[in-house]
Amino acid sequence: HKGEVNCVRAHPSARIAISVGCDRTMRLWNLMEGRIAFIKRLKRGAAHTLAWSAPSGERYALVCGTHVLVYRTGDASADGDPLAVEISHPRRVHAIQFLASSCERLIATAGDEGVVRVFDVAPADSSGQPELLRELRLGDAPKPGAAPSAPTASLRVKGLSVVPVMGARPSARNETMGSAARALAQWGDENWLCV
Repeated sequence: HKGEVNCVRAHPSARIAISVGCDRTMRLWNLMEGRIAFIKRLKRGAAHTLAWSAPSGERYALVCGTHVLVYRTGDASADGDPLAVEISHPRRVHAIQFLASSCERLIATAGDEGVVRVFDVAPADSSGQPELLRELRLGDAPKPGAAPSAPTASLRVKGLSVVPVMGARPSARNETMGSAARALAQWGDENWLCV
């Protein structure tokens, strides 16, 4: 990169990696040979974070300001661009994470709005547009016995980790769980804790 490197993530196979930098490029690295395999100039500006889907790494996503760009590995359009889906947000996105049990289709996004959104990036319809499945506003915890209310202040989410939670209370879905911006949600048959 010609300038600062913003993020580097290795593919789940550990054979390749992607880096993004202030020079508005994405670089694909061949880790087996220790060299750059591909350089792409990003039209949306410099990306500041990225994520791979797991376990196969079938998809990867880059965040460029308010845009999340989701690509499929191995696909390419006529102009050589494997962009599958673009998701626009009203404010800057700081964190993205693919949900592990989702057949690599679901991605969680969060940022300056204090909202965690879950999108299906490969919806069943033929529109090719991502489908918003869940929107979870984070805020202060409700008082004991009180129903959850709208957050009183905007929370900025700078990081997002999605981990499976065994034996979580189904009634806790969509409740805010404190000023640490933790939220419990359920997708399919599994519970997930977004921190």
